[in-house]
Amino acid sequence: MIEFTHPDRLFLLLAVLVYLLAAIRRKLLLERKKTKTFPGGGERKKGFALFLEPVLFGGGGLLLVLALAGPVHYRKQKVFKRQGIAIAVCIDVSKSMLAEDVAAPFANRIDQARNFTLDLLGRLDGETVGVGVFAAEGFALVPLTRDYGYCRYLVENLDEMAVSAPGSSLAAGLEVGRQLLQAGKTRPAENAGVVILLSDGEDLGAEPGRAVALAARIRQQNGLVYTLGIGRPRPSLIPIRTPDRREVIDYYRDPENNFLTTARQDALLQKIAAAGGGTYALMGSKPEAKALLHHVLDRASASGRALVVEKRRVDISSWILALAFILLATAMRGENST
Repeated sequence: MIEFTHPDRLFLLLAVLVYLLAAIRRKLLLERKKTKTFPGGGERKKGFALFLEPVLFGGGGLLLVLALAGPVHYRKQKVFKRQGIAIAVCIDVSKSMLAEDVAAPFANRIDQARNFTLDLLGRLDGETVGVGVFAAEGFALVPLTRDYGYCRYLVENLDEMAVSAPGSSLAAGLEVGRQLLQAGKTRPAENAGVVILLSDGEDLGAEPGRAVALAARIRQQNGLVYTLGIGRPRPSLIPIRTPDRREVIDYYRDPENNFLTTARQDALLQKIAAAGGGTYALMGSKPEAKALLHHVLDRASASGRALVVEKRRVDISSWILALAFILLATAMRGENST
């Protein structure tokens, strides 16, 4: 099956058609003029030979337009992949995640969470993955998919200045993760997969214990919950930066005009991981974060490998372009020889 990445450029085929009709008409008029001027004299081209040059030019133009439209061919192929598990990554995007108490080269807590998610995507091989974001409420950014490129694009372009919102509910993050896993299940008894919660652990919800209960519920549904703590345990201010993020213009304040501070809360994140059957790790500690990542992927590998059919995208524009140049060169050579 062939598709075009820029189908709007196919309208140029009209110009090729107009040229072809005009060239054929011109050839006919010249041939008639020769017949009238030199009746019975000289060698005359007949049939297809008469229109060979216009057809070659037209064919070359046709192929050039097709190449410009970006033709791609999707070919099915059988490959061995890890059977894998479903992984739901839930990223805290509340205002406290704008705190910059993280190690370089990360700009803030959200940036560090984004980097971990991109690292995870680069290590997947057959697993389905979904991404949710949450503050006071949660929503699915990417439903469960094996299209890692699309998922990577959305995570890379996650704009913390736009999504950061007031309020923080870890239960909202767990709920969107649970919903992602449940939506991806094809059989009731199927393993629900893994939820990875990336947060500083601050929970401003009316029922912080609800997050622990949700983690236990995910475990009951054959899933596991892992938590990653981001930020430092000592209080930090939350800066307000210019849109280009170059300068700090102020710091977030409470209704009484006091500066807001935020600190990583380990206790609740540890309780959530324990209730969910997973583990808790610190994002700032590379060995701990990598160990958690390996633990999740080792669980995926343990599920074995399976033969799956996937689509492979092949760009064929270069081949069509080469053929177009061959036709045009042949046409020009024939025109020069006449």
